[in-house]
Amino acid sequence: MKKLLVILFVICLFACDARDDRHIVEDGISKIMLVSDLHYLSSDLYDNGEKFNAYMATSDAKLTKYSDVLVDGIIDTVLDENADVLIISGDLTFNGEKLSHEQLSKRLAYLQDRGVDVLIIPGNHDINNMFAYKFEKDNIYYTDNVNEEDFKTIYASLGYQNALYYDDNSYSYVYELDDEHWLLFVDVNSYSQNRVLTSTLDWVKEVLEKAKADDIKVIGITHQNVLGHSDQFGFDYIIQNGYALNNLYKEYGVKLNLSGHMHIQHYTNNKYVYDVATNAISVYPNLYAIITFDNGYINYDTYGLEISDFNYEGYDDFRAYSQDYFDQVTYRSFDKRYNIFEDEDELDMALDFYYELNRSFFGGDIIDNYDKLIGSDGYKLFEKYQLTNARLDDMLNVKYNYQHLILEE
Repeated sequence: MKKLLVILFVICLFACDARDDRHIVEDGISKIMLVSDLHYLSSDLYDNGEKFNAYMATSDAKLTKYSDVLVDGIIDTVLDENADVLIISGDLTFNGEKLSHEQLSKRLAYLQDRGVDVLIIPGNHDINNMFAYKFEKDNIYYTDNVNEEDFKTIYASLGYQNALYYDDNSYSYVYELDDEHWLLFVDVNSYSQNRVLTSTLDWVKEVLEKAKADDIKVIGITHQNVLGHSDQFGFDYIIQNGYALNNLYKEYGVKLNLSGHMHIQHYTNNKYVYDVATNAISVYPNLYAIITFDNGYINYDTYGLEISDFNYEGYDDFRAYSQDYFDQVTYRSFDKRYNIFEDEDELDMALDFYYELNRSFFGGDIIDNYDKLIGSDGYKLFEKYQLTNARLDDMLNVKYNYQHLILEE
């Protein structure tokens, strides 16, 4: 077997929110569009009232109140990209509300009817969630959530029904992408809590044995990460017995796992497999991934979601709104440090640095902005007032542009 080799890390020549061309592939070559962490909330479950806005103020800039707008954008983009498959790698819903699941399933069926297979896997927010709420004015009420069987029933036409093989003990399944590739969805959120069931590991081994015998290349899909990406994304983000899954990946030559969960754009590797986490589609910079295959290589590229006819809260540009909303959340996270600075000018310089840092961190392109960030007056103020810390160092400890990757199969 050839060693896993990263042959190119592409420096993005276009800003993600400025690119409007589409990745064209030859006929007969599969094209995947992937999004993660949609966190869809039915518009029947909130009213933009006091309680809802207070609850959202504690979130990480998820555009929850524009869930339907996001789904519109995803559907339009899938069709514009002429993708064969849409993958949603977990956290389909805000907090597992049954109504959210039901409405999202109906929305996604639109793509199925147009010949695009929609493949899903549950995330940690989707099943048996205790925080399934309805927000109404200044009140919060419990609303129905879903259990494992409800989830399978609601999404019967998506993913599982299209399976080549499926696991009887979880929502894990195999989708035959083409004659050369299988997609292996490994569920750790239905009948277990962030662990691969022993029976599921046995099933994965059987699947990989079949793939090896037929000379099929396999790509793994999970919600949580199979590898640790950084110091600040540790135990709660990694599949607890992910080492067992990684051992199977190593044994059978699975070189790529697609995940999410962290909400940031990032990848890492252990010499045998790359775990690529895609930025939450609900959080700026709202990236989606396109995965294609070209002469023995896998191409992974991300692009900023564009939404036409966006006209809300005085904005007619979705990406401008998403960035400003993201900056507002960043501002709130910085508020305990405001009284450190001597004057408003220093505060503005520090905030400019912090805004740009957080945007680039979630977008996975800090490497492109590294010199600008480190050389900024804002960073110097962070050093002056001893605001640098382990988290900041971890954010700046980057090697690549994580928006693009080319791997040898």
